[in-house]
Amino acid sequence: MKERESQLEEWKAELEAQLREDLSSFVEIENRIQLNQERLRHIAGLLQVNSPKEGRGDLIASLNQQAINDEPNTALTSPNVDLLDACEQIMSEPPQPVHVKDLCEALRKNRVDLPGKGKEANIISRLHKSKGRFVRTSPGTYGPAGVMQYQDYTLKINDQKERELTDAQLVQDWHTEYPDALHLDKQDKDGVFTYVRDIRRNYNQGKQGHGERNEKGELIGYPKELSLPYNEAGEKYHYSERWLISCKRARADARK
Repeated sequence: MKERESQLEEWKAELEAQLREDLSSFVEIENRIQLNQERLRHIAGLLQVNSPKEGRGDLIASLNQQAINDEPNTALTSPNVDLLDACEQIMSEPPQPVHVKDLCEALRKNRVDLPGKGKEANIISRLHKSKGRFVRTSPGTYGPAGVMQYQDYTLKINDQKERELTDAQLVQDWHTEYPDALHLDKQDKDGVFTYVRDIRRNYNQGKQGHGERNEKGELIGYPKELSLPYNEAGEKYHYSERWLISCKRARADARK
């Protein structure tokens, strides 16, 4: 019964996320329709007052000016803050990607001016145009492509002889490769590197933007072998029975 409720909750979350993204797309299309309608009205007015020969230059100039006026404001409150840099810093804090709604809220708290009057659709557009800097992990949810891909790679090769890095060593490796990534060394009261633990679980499950990747770095599911941590003696262990069951259950569900 509990497993069924968990599955239903997961479906509910996915549908809600998809709905948010669809609504964002709808808002973007609606704004574009309104903008084009206004431009058409402007053109119709100019055609009424300009002759075909003498008015063409004025018409083009007017349309160019109209396009400039309609361009969304992408300036940042602080000239030293880049929007995509700010997005990446926010995404580096939790052990999983961030939904665009939460991303927008965090950007506002950091006083980063948002493009297109802060609409989620405009943020999604900027993330899509970032040349592979960010990856869409689920509807409306994005994470930094570079560090996440590198983490998956290091987990995949960690079983190789003379590697077998502990979580502390993995944290150092990740920080060396991506020095701007935050909170990689977060630990709980028992000294467990919670960021590494949660990333490894997501990797084993093939979820939250982590998992097995092809040669292009694209996610293709969960890895064939479970990734387990190593202690300082080079011995494998697991964080808890609950963690291990969670990893195995997701893989079993995926095979159904």
